[in-house]
Amino acid sequence: MTRWDKRADMVVHEAEPFNAESNSVVLAESYLTEVDRFYSRNHGPIPDISAQGWTLTVDGDGVTENYTVGAGVKATSRTTAKARRQRSTR
Repeated sequence: MTRWDKRADMVVHEAEPFNAESNSVVLAESYLTEVDRFYSRNHGPIPDISAQGWTLTVDGDGVTENYTVGAGVKATSRTTAKARRQRSTR
């Protein structure tokens, strides 16, 4: 696995910002594209930071909530979901 939890055999187009994709042989191994095989497109450098000490503020109509990111990451369990995309023939 690479720094971004991707396969080591990803075709890396750019290291910073990270842009990579799997080759067609890897994609043909399964009908489902696993996260480590899914393409990555970033438009700017991603800082390598610790979540501890960072806060997220959600602000809207009469509501302001502050969340400590580190606490939220630990409290949230990881979830796996399958999604399907269908192309329109129109």
